[in-house]
Amino acid sequence: MLLVAEGASVTGPVLQIGNTNSRYRFAIGAKGFMNAWSKAGPAHHCAIGVGHLAGRLEKLAALLQIEVQRVC
Repeated sequence: MLLVAEGASVTGPVLQIGNTNSRYRFAIGAKGFMNAWSKAGPAHHCAIGVGHLAGRLEKLAALLQIEVQRVC
């Protein structure tokens, strides 16, 4: 399954824990995003892309016959 969410990378402080971190804002808010994302059962890692890619990911999933769940 592909789990998809669209948001915005915003400026601000990030955790300095030795790996790449970013700060995000989602239309459904932080609490709404975390609840929806967690309920979907994500894997430990995720990937981010530049631009609005949810539609393309949904088309790819359809071609590959992979379930896709869009959080926001």
